[in-house]
Amino acid sequence: LTGTISIEKNLQTDSQLIPKPYLAAASTTEVYAWEEHQKAQTATTEGRPPAMYLARWTTTPQQTHTFEQPEGHKNPEMHHALNTWLQPEFMIGAYRARTVDVHLPSLTKLRLTNTVITVNAPQALSERHVYETTKAKRTPHIGSLRTSFSVLDVNGMNATLFCKVQAGQVTAAELQPLVSFETTETLQRLFLCTPEVAIKQLATEYNTETSMKNILAWILMVVGFICLLAPLSAMVQGIFILSGFIDFLVGIVSLVGGTAVFVVAKIFVKVITSPFLSIGLVASILFGAWLLFRRSQKNRPIQIQPTEN
Repeated sequence: LTGTISIEKNLQTDSQLIPKPYLAAASTTEVYAWEEHQKAQTATTEGRPPAMYLARWTTTPQQTHTFEQPEGHKNPEMHHALNTWLQPEFMIGAYRARTVDVHLPSLTKLRLTNTVITVNAPQALSERHVYETTKAKRTPHIGSLRTSFSVLDVNGMNATLFCKVQAGQVTAAELQPLVSFETTETLQRLFLCTPEVAIKQLATEYNTETSMKNILAWILMVVGFICLLAPLSAMVQGIFILSGFIDFLVGIVSLVGGTAVFVVAKIFVKVITSPFLSIGLVASILFGAWLLFRRSQKNRPIQIQPTEN
């Protein structure tokens, strides 16, 4: 579904964000807190070196009781970092969609000015953050807070929504599973572009995800072969030349075996999920076998029976 996004009401939030027709908004609150860094032990030091503590802005402060030296490094006990707000619904063209059911595009970090944010004394404002005090902006102390805002300001923009249209409403579209035992998935996703560009983006995401899964599956297959052949390496451990040769051999066999099983599995999956490919493959095998049979029949020597004079 392609059309212009129309938002009827301003988005109301319980924050300093001035109400505007945003489709979605979020606030991220960071706290200035201690962060523990463990130093790596070296050969010249005895025991583990003391931990180093640095203060920085973070949304996930470490708990003080987990520190090696909690004295003098007390962090806030509780911290609520993220708040989100959504429009209940929006229009795309002549159709109405419920926002909570739609996979929305990423929010954009809001550049803060007095026209988009309300600043209350003694707060201080920067281009990206609202600080609780001017001192927290210049020289923050442990426990100081700052907040940033992100919004989805798409009112009046042309967009593409993948969905199912039904009686003036849009719902999630069910995707056809490749094989019968797969779980049925649904799609209701908004793109701020043309359908052609949206389809290219979906294809890129799908290919990237598939490639990452294939790489992970191949690595796990090779690791499985290494684990299977590990006892061979353990049996010759300590033998000078033989142990190195066996380890190298185990690595080569695992690499070749894992790759072979992975390729065969991919071919098998491709065959069972593509009926036309399966029929074509079987037909090709039968045709090849028939050609070999005809050639073998032609190459057979002709036996001539002797005749009596």
